[in-house]
Amino acid sequence: MTSMLQIQINDAAAEAILREEIRKRVDGLVHKATFWDMQELCRQVSLSETTVKETFFYDPDFPKFRVGRKWLINARLAEEFLYEWSSRQPKN
Repeated sequence: MTSMLQIQINDAAAEAILREEIRKRVDGLVHKATFWDMQELCRQVSLSETTVKETFFYDPDFPKFRVGRKWLINARLAEEFLYEWSSRQPKN
């Protein structure tokens, strides 16, 4: 006696799952860089270095440290800080 297993795949559902998984992986690539330098920080927040320094960079809770003359910023902690910091800003 031979048993047969038949599987049917909904192409639209499979494609939706595939797209979602690809999106998750691409989003995760942003966090591949463990640390940002000042240039990358400015790119991430779309602000100039002057504006970054005048607004939040010198906040004692902002996650940064120096290596020689270069500032390094923990990418994950910086994102968390920026979400919290931005929620405290006045809504214009």
